[in-house]
Amino acid sequence: MELKTYLRQMYDYTFWANKRYVAVAEALSDEQLRRKQGHSWDSVHGVLLHMLSSETRWLMRWGGEAPRGHLAPEDFPTLARVTEKWASVEKELRDFLEAFTFFRKSLDETAMEVAQKGDLSSEEAVEVWELLSNLADQVLLAIAEAFEEAATPVRA
Repeated sequence: MELKTYLRQMYDYTFWANKRYVAVAEALSDEQLRRKQGHSWDSVHGVLLHMLSSETRWLMRWGGEAPRGHLAPEDFPTLARVTEKWASVEKELRDFLEAFTFFRKSLDETAMEVAQKGDLSSEEAVEVWELLSNLADQVLLAIAEAFEEAATPVRA
């Protein structure tokens, strides 16, 4: 299975499951949604917000940001606000996935083309792919660092 297909299926499942959790939560009263359950995230609302925080934090990390803490419950007082944010996070994750897999597919195709044109052995072809992967990783790190520097205020 291609990486792009695998990642799409994995994230499609995650988004499907998230929607199922929300559908169950929508059937609860506000009291049930916020009732303390005695676990680390306190309530159903807390668990949903924790799940949303995790996805949001991954997006931030992939974008070169260093997340600080989880989403604040007071910023998401209603289930509608949670689902609204989740819809935007899902779109951002899907966009990121498309960009990432496009980049990786191009990388894989380039490595295969170099290996075929150079009549390389399988070991040499793997080495070419590893070199290109390392180069790609360096490029992505440099881009993330540039965004981070641009977002950091200059101190006088």
